[in-house]
Amino acid sequence: MRICIYLLSVFLVLPSAAFAEEQSRVFDDFAGEMLETMDPNAKVAIQPFDARKVDLPDKITTGFNNRLVDSLLKKSNFKIKIIERAKLLDIWKEAEEFGAADFNKLVAEAGAEILIIGDLRLRKGGVEISYRGYDLRQGQRGKIIASTRTQNLDFDLAEETSIPVSDELGEVFLQIMKSGGIIANAKKPEEFYANARMYEQKGDSGNARRSYAKFFTFDLDYIDPHLRYQKYLKIQEGREGARELYSEMKEDSKSFITEYASILLFSRKTMVKKLEKFMEKHPEFGPGYLELSKEFSEARLGEQTQKDKGNEKKYLEKFYELHEQGKFLKYFMDKDMASKFLDNAGTRMTALKTFDDSILKNPVSIRPRRSNSAWNFEISVIDMATELFYRFEGDDEFTSTGFTAYLNPLTGKKMPTPQFFAPLDQGKTKIYFKYKGVKGEEHGPFAIDFDPEKALIDYQIAVLKQGSSFLPKYSHRGFDNKHRGGRDIFSFSSLQSYACGIDKVMYAFDDDKNLDKEFHIRECDQDNPHGGAGPGGMRHVDGPLGVKFLASQIFFKDGTKSEVQITKAIICKAKDFKRAGEGLPSWCRSERGLGTPSEQPPATSGSDENVAVLPEQPPATSGADLKRGEKAYERGDYAAALREFRPLAEQGTLDAQYNLGVMYFEGRGVAKDYVQAYMWFNLVAAKGDDYGKKGRDLVEKKMTPTQVEKAQKLTREWTEKHPK
Repeated sequence: MRICIYLLSVFLVLPSAAFAEEQSRVFDDFAGEMLETMDPNAKVAIQPFDARKVDLPDKITTGFNNRLVDSLLKKSNFKIKIIERAKLLDIWKEAEEFGAADFNKLVAEAGAEILIIGDLRLRKGGVEISYRGYDLRQGQRGKIIASTRTQNLDFDLAEETSIPVSDELGEVFLQIMKSGGIIANAKKPEEFYANARMYEQKGDSGNARRSYAKFFTFDLDYIDPHLRYQKYLKIQEGREGARELYSEMKEDSKSFITEYASILLFSRKTMVKKLEKFMEKHPEFGPGYLELSKEFSEARLGEQTQKDKGNEKKYLEKFYELHEQGKFLKYFMDKDMASKFLDNAGTRMTALKTFDDSILKNPVSIRPRRSNSAWNFEISVIDMATELFYRFEGDDEFTSTGFTAYLNPLTGKKMPTPQFFAPLDQGKTKIYFKYKGVKGEEHGPFAIDFDPEKALIDYQIAVLKQGSSFLPKYSHRGFDNKHRGGRDIFSFSSLQSYACGIDKVMYAFDDDKNLDKEFHIRECDQDNPHGGAGPGGMRHVDGPLGVKFLASQIFFKDGTKSEVQITKAIICKAKDFKRAGEGLPSWCRSERGLGTPSEQPPATSGSDENVAVLPEQPPATSGADLKRGEKAYERGDYAAALREFRPLAEQGTLDAQYNLGVMYFEGRGVAKDYVQAYMWFNLVAAKGDDYGKKGRDLVEKKMTPTQVEKAQKLTREWTEKHPK
């Protein structure tokens, strides 16, 4: 009978009968979850909600706890022992009078073995509520033995209270800040936060800290107050002092945000590890992924590896996914701060859109190249490496590739040699690679399969696709008894040295649509892959008299093909050769007659202009010495290094050009000049050198568009003055 009367009293304090069924389901779920790990025969006390933290009428908060009591009794078949209601009300009253700090002692005196504490947060349209059960028995005191999920209870708070709910606290806070004054008798969290900000602006550190402390007693899940408080603390106490303070705050706080904020005060390496573990427990917490993305950004790291970019993009994508679900802005009272974070995230995400994270699966690649004496492996790494290592399958130790004469602009040290060698009889195997980054960190090992037969084919195809020097060459031969009127000859001989990569070559005269003739390419000889035409191999074809051009196309063994290439017959004009005081060269057809015989017709570019291609002039010589320049640079005698490097660079020496780029970039021996540095790096890059490309890309980040345009113009002018 007593129980029936008790249950009746529970229903009388519920906010509205229309929601009784939904609330009954929620609290039945709570009771079921807690009884899974809680002794049903234990004596239980339930702590009242703190009026200072939950601004709701007593009948609502008491009704919640009464509903839980009801569900616990039913779900335990009335085995569970709840402290006598009259005694519990006395304890609640004492707890409110003496403070929550004495509550554990009071319930222990009442004989309670388990203390259940509720967590209640206001939100728009209702509340969020959850419970935890703490063991009060000797030896187990304070241990969490039961907990529930957070559930939403929806009802119209406007009928019960005029206090704004958490989604609106930001607006309330904004209005208070606009008023610009200190609130004399602050009671609400947004008032304490506003006061803390005002006291900060006035330089009143004591009152600012006290106001922040009052705000944090509400255990609200807002981030921005913590971020501002930490910035303030680091100035006042230093990072170490702020971390110690937050360590204490975390122990007393019920909000998981305090734990998150405490993690932010550790050094980067420790902080990232702790934050990643924290996000495993709170995977729906949007701001955590945003912070992780920042830790891998270029702004935080200075020098960002490709792996860092991959992590930054991964965490930003997860952040935006949660932001779209409303799991970011709700953690901010100050929406202006949140807006700045979003702007920064948007800028970084835009920059990362073109980043292909598939390259992270294996950041090392090799380009095997076979000569007639050895295999040469060129190594390419997606990051700036300070040392490279390799190991063939079956070897015990990794071997360093050594170092080049190139100087790394970032470290001032020599760059690693990007290649190593293997004998011609090297068979199929795995090759393992490691490398050190600019911060000394080691990456790898990474495995790459090597198949010599496939590597030879791939290499020759790559060479053929990159160069224009393999186009058929045109020359003209004079009268002979067999070819009256002369011969127009198109030579294919250079293609025969790359027969292992070619399936077939088709051609036609004066027709670029229907290539109906096949040029015979020799069979691939694995023992002599770069040999000439060989027995029966074709070297050239004769064009018909008066032919205008030859169209040709290469079909490669990987199933791809080149574009149709045009090689024109060259008509020379006598006026083009008057200065030389010579007759027409033999490798072109004249307007009236023929040139004299020649065995070595020069290569042509296939351009539309009927111009003669003059022989290349030999480079100038000087007494400059590259090794002497490198030694001078290493001992800090930059003026001497410059005297050695500059004449060699002007002659086109690759290493000297690169080193001049470094000196202009760093301002060593010369005034720092990014335009000059870009030009020299660009000249090296134009020859296909990876280090030149990296140097050019590095200096370009520091240049304005106008400077880049000027540097490119200088590159063109230098190239015109120094023809190949």
